[in-house]
Order: sequence, then C-alpha cells, then structure tokens
Amino acid sequence: EGRHCHAMVVHRTYLHNLLALFLLTQLAIFFLYKFSLSNPETSNSHLTHRSFLYYEAQTISNRKSEGILSIKKGRGVLLFLHIQKVGGTSLWKTLAEKIPNHSVKPFKNLTYWYPWELNTDRYTRLSKFDGVFGHFMFGIHHAISPRPYCYITLLREPVARIASLYYYVKESFDEKQEAGETLADFVRYDKNNSFHMHNKDNGMVRMLCGPYAHIVPFLELNEEHYQCALRNLVEYFSVVLITEFYEESMIVLEKTFGWSNLSLLHENPTHARPPLEKESPATLAAIRTMNHLDIRLYDFAVNLFKAQIKNK
Repeated sequence: EGRHCHAMVVHRTYLHNLLALFLLTQLAIFFLYKFSLSNPETSNSHLTHRSFLYYEAQTISNRKSEGILSIKKGRGVLLFLHIQKVGGTSLWKTLAEKIPNHSVKPFKNLTYWYPWELNTDRYTRLSKFDGVFGHFMFGIHHAISPRPYCYITLLREPVARIASLYYYVKESFDEKQEAGETLADFVRYDKNNSFHMHNKDNGMVRMLCGPYAHIVPFLELNEEHYQCALRNLVEYFSVVLITEFYEESMIVLEKTFGWSNLSLLHENPTHARPPLEKESPATLAAIRTMNHLDIRLYDFAVNLFKAQIKNK
C-alpha cells in the first residue's frame, strides 16, 4: 500500500511538472512573438504575422495568375462551376467555343463527391480534358492535379434565382409535384426527398463551400459554411461573373483571357415567368430569409466584380 501511494505521488508530480513545462513553453513562444514584432532585426529575418498575411495574399494572387496564364497558353484546365439557374447554360456555350478542340467534360446533373472518390477513374480522367463544366461542388480541382487549373463561376441575385428555379421545376414533367401551384408552395415544400430542397436553401453557398455542405440538412447552414464559401471564392476563383451584369461579364472574360468577339447567347431560358414584382411580398421575404447566406455572398461578389471591371 505504501508503494502504491508513493507511485501516485510520483505520477502526480510528473503531471504537475509536465503542465508547468507546457505553460513555460507557451509563455516563451508568446514573448518571442512579441519581441519579433518590436525588434526590426528579428522581424526582418522571420515571418511575422503581418508578413505571413502578405505572403498568403501573394500566394493566392500567384495561384490565380498562374491559372489564367495556363488557360491563355492552352496548358490548363478551365473549371466552370455552374450553379443552377444563374444563366450558366449560355455562358457554358460561350466558353466551350474557346476551349481547344472543344475538349470539355460536362456535368449536366448535380454532382457532389467526397475526397476519397477523387482517386477513382471517374475523376482522375478529368485531367485529360481542357475544360470541366457543370453542376459540381467546389474542390474538384484536386482531381486535376498536377495540371494547372482556373476556376470561374457565375452568381445571380438569390431571389431571382429561386424564382427561376421554381418555374423551371414547374415546367418539368417529373417535378411538378414539388413545384406546387405557386412560388409560395415551392418555397414551403421541404420534404426530405425533395430534389431541389438544398438548392433553394442557400444553394450557391452549398456549392462553393464543397460537398460536405451539400449534405447539411435543410435550413441548417451556418456562418461557418458561409465563411467557407467566401474563402473559396476569394482564394480560388480567378473570375467571378454576375448574371445581372452579363454584358460586362463578357468584357471581363475577354480582358482576362485575351479573347475576342464572345457571343451573347441566351440558352435554356425559363418561359412564362412573371416579373418578381407580381409575387407576394411575404413569399419574397420568405425566400430572402431562407437564402440569407446566399444574399451576403452575392453582395460580396457584386463588389468583387465591380472591382474587376475597374481594374480591367
């Protein structure tokens, strides 16, 4: 029993010493960091927090520039992340005209994947194409490596996008039940087997965040998912276009890639759609509430786009 008590004391002393060592190490790191910020010699020889942020910004800028250059020289893969009902079919046709030999792999149906699937043949063969267009989740560039790549996407005002989605579903023979009689019915329809359930709940954030955001239950996306989508948009997308500025978007594409005479096509339009002003204010408010993260993302993207226009 005496030996047991002695062992417990030794063990407790060891834990106390380990804890003390950990705290001393943390204090040393803290003071070294503070010293590096205040000492010019140290801050010049080591990355401080500010210089790290600058280095990170330069890395992001270089990645985008290299992606654009790879498309100009015909070495890279153009990744067009096509969010549903943003007018992307028209852009798809325009971009395809600029891909050498029309070497484009299409994803016409919503495609979500998981990291362990990217090593399968379905995805590894994507690197053989010069363009990958379609409704795929962000992150598919991991399957393209080691070829360089360049992401572009097109965003649309969220309320208009959901209204367009409703009339598209309503015209579809297989999906009329989900559409209901009115836009309000479509917004309220939240059955678990609803094909467009996630698409009408911050669908742009879901696709730009990545595959795991797609499986988040209806109306359960949060700030973390928004920040994820925002970070991906800023860090990886060389060109972000806006449906409401479509002609200006063509100018951005021409200036960015050195293209000319891009066609202003209008493919896959939704027919017989009344103006949003005729929808009930309550329905429009419900759409805004349901898509509050998409609205924030869209507002940010519009400002980003205007900066692109200014720089071009």
